[in-house]
Amino acid sequence: MKRTFCYIVLTSFLFITFPEIVFPNSVENLQAQTDTKKAKEKRKSESDAAYKKGLEKVKAKDYEGALEEFQKAYKLYPTKKLKGIISKVQTIVDKKLKQKKPASSKERKSESDAAYKKGLEKVKAKDYEGALEEFQKAYKLYPTKKLKGIISKVQTIVDKTPKQKPQEKKIISKPQIPEQLSVPMRSVSELSDEISLVQKDLDVVMDRLGEVISRLEPLKKDKSKKYKPYRIKVTEERIQKQPEDFASLRELALEYERKGAISRARDIYLRMISEDPSKADYHYYLGSLYSRSGQRNKANLYYNEALEFDPNHPATISDLSMFTHIDSMKVAINRIRRNLDAGTYEEVLTLCDEGKQRYPNNYIFSYLEGKAYEIMGNIKKAKKLYIESINLTRREVDPLVALGDLYFDQGNYLYASVTYAKVLSLKPYDIDIGYKHGLSYFYAFEWSKATSAWEDLLHYAPNHLQVKHLLPQAYYIMSIDYNRIGYADLSRKYLTSALSVNPRSWEWLAEALKNAGKFYRTQGLYFEALDAYQEAVEIVPENSENYNGLGITYWEMGEKDMAITAWERSLALQPDNNSAKGWLIIARRQSE
Repeated sequence: MKRTFCYIVLTSFLFITFPEIVFPNSVENLQAQTDTKKAKEKRKSESDAAYKKGLEKVKAKDYEGALEEFQKAYKLYPTKKLKGIISKVQTIVDKKLKQKKPASSKERKSESDAAYKKGLEKVKAKDYEGALEEFQKAYKLYPTKKLKGIISKVQTIVDKTPKQKPQEKKIISKPQIPEQLSVPMRSVSELSDEISLVQKDLDVVMDRLGEVISRLEPLKKDKSKKYKPYRIKVTEERIQKQPEDFASLRELALEYERKGAISRARDIYLRMISEDPSKADYHYYLGSLYSRSGQRNKANLYYNEALEFDPNHPATISDLSMFTHIDSMKVAINRIRRNLDAGTYEEVLTLCDEGKQRYPNNYIFSYLEGKAYEIMGNIKKAKKLYIESINLTRREVDPLVALGDLYFDQGNYLYASVTYAKVLSLKPYDIDIGYKHGLSYFYAFEWSKATSAWEDLLHYAPNHLQVKHLLPQAYYIMSIDYNRIGYADLSRKYLTSALSVNPRSWEWLAEALKNAGKFYRTQGLYFEALDAYQEAVEIVPENSENYNGLGITYWEMGEKDMAITAWERSLALQPDNNSAKGWLIIARRQSE
């Protein structure tokens, strides 16, 4: 009994004095919760202090110092508000740095060359993604046509290379933020910001709806051309009986508008205004007449008259707001174009992003953003934006032309031809696009489609010099190919067509044979390719490209010595022929 009593007294004493010994787990849990709460309050307090310091530095225009304070505050206690502030201050800092250190052309060239060399090293190491980043960096610093071509080729390799799953890395333990801190409570100010964003989106939708309604006006006018003449007669008779019937006068003016008699409709509205100048509706009718006729300056004049008599006139305010909407969009587009011409592509991307948020259904911002990315060397992103732009418009050809040119520069000639065909469906008499359409098929060795495209072009551009040079080549290649498979009649037909387009065969025959050699080689018809190249050599023996083509054909046939001889002959004629140099390096390495 005494032992039990002593045990209880001793335990009580230990619990009061050393609780961690008696009940270690419960004490540890209680201590952890207390520490977590204190840590949270401490971080919140430190974050608020850093935030206030950041605001003070913003007022002092020390943006770099402010950015550091805001980042420190966000790290201690992350919120959506802080994240937005950091993004805005970062943009200001970046702009300041650009203004401070405008790199000279020589410095950019030096940095570009260094990045280019790094890219070549990564290509040798088969790190194509790393190489692409270096080449894009080099192009951004000092854009050249050569770098643009290299980027396009490396991008193609990267797209085709299957991405490997990243290896699991050892996770280094880091002090974890308590769970309740990872999802902070949303304040009233944050909720009000979100409500404001929703309101802005609603305003954009309403603006867009007004734009659609204004675009439908010409359609209504076109449909109403089928007016019924008896309506005018009936309305005129009614007005003769009741000259003060302003509703009938308005109806008669609308009938004249449908007929296309704009001056008569205007005279009716002027009559109504002279009868009662204080009526805002009559001034609005005249303003809307000029607006539909495309005379915005006159429309604005009469709209302002309407607002003089009724400052809250709904129809007038709606029409004027649409004018303001269109004008502000034009200002934004002109600003982007100026930055694009000046080469400030980061600013272009920022402005395009703002434009897309404000005018989400307008194609122009995606198109201009794609242009910026293309110049910067990010071909994949540019292509995506051009397609996005095309999906937003059915009438504008600029994004289609840009996408077609992009495919053409990549060597994807069939896709280019299909895209140019869409342009021609909207602008059937565009000479430049008609030529590119045929050229895409020509480079893709689609001879019949190339001839068909250029035949159409010659109907409205009969003296097109490039077509006069290339079209007979396509006909001639079709002629020798039909002769090869035994269709002599068709062979003669296309030879006649070639001479009818350009009878001066000495201008195009050798080049046609060279292109025929290239075509047969890609088809695996090596002996036909050799015959074509050799005939071209006989006509123009000083052309190094013909020997270069011979060398490639021999190489693919396995005749390495003959190939080397041909490339050496090519270099003897043209020492700076890089293609022949490259092939000779490959051939000599393999023979060692």
